[in-house]
Order: sequence, then structure tokens, then C-alpha cells
Amino acid sequence: MNARCFTVFVSVLFFGFPPAIYTQSLTLTGLQNLNFGDTIFPGINKTVARTDGNAAKFMISGDINKEVRITFSLPTVLELTGNTMSIHFSSTDAAYNTLEFGQSTATAFDPNNAVITRLGLDGKLYIWLGGTVAPTHTQPAGTYANDIVLEVQYTGN
Repeated sequence: MNARCFTVFVSVLFFGFPPAIYTQSLTLTGLQNLNFGDTIFPGINKTVARTDGNAAKFMISGDINKEVRITFSLPTVLELTGNTMSIHFSSTDAAYNTLEFGQSTATAFDPNNAVITRLGLDGKLYIWLGGTVAPTHTQPAGTYANDIVLEVQYTGN
């Protein structure tokens, strides 16, 4: 019996739209892509938790303690030359914290819905994102990918 393994790579696009009332624009930095690794087997779902070292990690920089709205546009499939693999993001697959190394104590949120929070006292906010891929029993091997879009904007508060 031959076991097929997959590499799943999810790249991340970032967009920030600050209103002009603040002195500093928002800066979004992708610190790490969501990575499911190379040991995904046909018919067996694989999850990367938001607290896992392979979770996506983002840093937002802006005006100290200002309120921001965070919105993800998430794919439902990953693609490889005409083939697709399902990807799912649950209601607890994202989290945020004002501490860079606060992943384990970060506040969970549903990445399928916008969330409003504040930048830290240093003007930074960190976000982590996990997810689950669901390969079929006949899933062709290969490197699957798709984009996650993260939009952050000041709320005016």
C-alpha cells in the first residue's frame, strides 16, 4: 500500500485601511504562514490549532491603544493544478493578544466574523490563525495553496 503525503501551504495577503484621523497608518506584517506540514494523508483531516507553532502569525502596528476592526476573507478550498482540498476555519481558530509571545493566553475569536479590539500600549497587536484541511481518500499528492486576506481598519474609537 502506498501512502500519499501532501504539503499544504497557505499564503497570506494583508490589507490595512486607516482613516486619516490618526497620525500613524496601520502596518500589517505576516510573521508566519499557516503550515499543515508534509504529513497529511488521504481521508484524514489535519488540524493546526491557533496555539500551535505552525499557526499563521500576524503583527499589526498602529496608533497606541486605538480600536481596530479585524476581518478575514478565508478560502474554503486549497488548490493544486485543477485539484482542490477543503479547508475549514472553526469559531475558535483565531486569537489575538497585545503580547508578541502571548499565543497561549490570546483571546480566541471566530475568524469567519469581524472582531473589534484595541492595539496595545506599544501600538501592536498579534493575531494567530489555525485551521483544518480535509483531504479526500483519493486526493492527489502535491503542494496545495490559497490566499487568506486579512483586513484591518481603525474604527474611529
